[in-house]
Amino acid sequence: MKKILLYSTLALSVGLCSCSQEDLGENPAQAVGQPVTVSVQLPSEVGGDGLSRDVPEIPADHQLRCILYVSGGDAEPIRQEVVADEASDVITFSFTPPADTYTCSFWADYVKTDANSDGTYDDLYYNTTNLPNVTFADNADLFNNEACDAFTGHFAQDEITSGTPVTLSRPLAKVNFISEEAVGADATVDVTYTVSNGMNISTGAINTAEPQKSLTYNGAVANAADKVLFFNYLFADGENTKLPASISYTLGETSGTIPTNEIPLAANTPYNLSFSTASGEVVTSPAVGDYFFTDGTWSSSLDGNTEKTVAGVVFAVKGDGTSSAIESDETTNYSNAGEATDVLAWVIAAKDASTGANVKFYAGDASMSLPENMGEGKDDIKGYSNTALWVKASETDYEAASTAKAYNVEITGDTKTSGWYLPSIGQMLALGKVYAEKGENDTTTSLAVKKSFEALTAGGGDSAAAMASGNYWTSTGGTQEPEQAGAYRISFANTNYGNALRTGDDAKAGSNVRPILTIFK
Repeated sequence: MKKILLYSTLALSVGLCSCSQEDLGENPAQAVGQPVTVSVQLPSEVGGDGLSRDVPEIPADHQLRCILYVSGGDAEPIRQEVVADEASDVITFSFTPPADTYTCSFWADYVKTDANSDGTYDDLYYNTTNLPNVTFADNADLFNNEACDAFTGHFAQDEITSGTPVTLSRPLAKVNFISEEAVGADATVDVTYTVSNGMNISTGAINTAEPQKSLTYNGAVANAADKVLFFNYLFADGENTKLPASISYTLGETSGTIPTNEIPLAANTPYNLSFSTASGEVVTSPAVGDYFFTDGTWSSSLDGNTEKTVAGVVFAVKGDGTSSAIESDETTNYSNAGEATDVLAWVIAAKDASTGANVKFYAGDASMSLPENMGEGKDDIKGYSNTALWVKASETDYEAASTAKAYNVEITGDTKTSGWYLPSIGQMLALGKVYAEKGENDTTTSLAVKKSFEALTAGGGDSAAAMASGNYWTSTGGTQEPEQAGAYRISFANTNYGNALRTGDDAKAGSNVRPILTIFK
């Protein structure tokens, strides 16, 4: 079965929804009784915060079904269903509004390719017979099944804008339960736990009045190689949806308890809950957009962490399914990784190491040259080793590398990190994909990491958290004709969004420095 990736960050916004009403003048909402055309699509950036550029693939033996639900006043609601050939298709509905004032809601899920249809397709994983309420279907295959992914969206009549498709968002969290110990290829797991059952697609609210759903599974582990015992897609809103206090399971002949401690679940977010089948301790992996504190802990929220100091924001997590550049990072790229088993995450500092755009990359008198084994090109992710090479070559001449390495925000606690260093261009490009998206007219849209920085600066907070409007040095080197050495720099500013290799005198121009660090497993 083809894999559908779930991408996440914290505080993911619900996809903006809109529809078009054709040939009705400048104020289509005022035209009553005229046909309306609505177009809908899955997000081109799954997660809505730029964590992936890929639209999910339709699983084998399934088809993507999209339901339109139109309601208004006392009129009978309208329900229409369409299936898509490809997940990237724009699906179109046409209807005559049932009332002068109405709302449109959507639900998209996967049904079997041979599902019967008499205008409505047979439900498979979700029960849609009582729209706008959607619940888990009875006797559905809800464990270890990527086809349980689903999307929704809702908009009011006055949100209609001409020609723009409705972009749906995922109302589900994906929760992976991962063993810290090795799992046998033929291992089986037996587990039962209860979860929130359903939502109202017209309000986005979890149906708290619904009885909870008991999920039961007894079968092969989901992925023995990756030590994933089982996973589920669960309804989530970040407030009312929580895992149970604990989950009992049996792995082979051994029984145990996962202390899930009522972890709250947010929509459109992956949770990799790693726990020891020996001790039972649960460790929640960080997510893109999470705050990383100086005590070595992380959290998706500043609430409840007011006594802690924010060291930075997570911008890449290895193994979270986002196809980030961090996937190719290894502990062998770090001289201080020690007994760490793998790379876990990259963190961008909450402040610049520089006091302004006044740091030269190279301040020496002689011509700049590249140290041996220096990372080059835009795929370079070896910021840590690059920084060490520059500093070893000359701590005084290579100002940008030295400034990043000297950043004096100490990380305490048991979390193993690399310490601060000057990021490579590949790492900064990975940051750009989750920081902001370049739009029209030299504007950018805030994505997960920038939103976290904005929350730090909101209400008179620390204004230093915001990325500067100028350029930032990276540790990646390069050469240009006539054999001039230099380094890349990058900007996330609205009017100067991009990157370039700067050589010769340009490498002596003043720019900003924002260090990063790596968290190890």
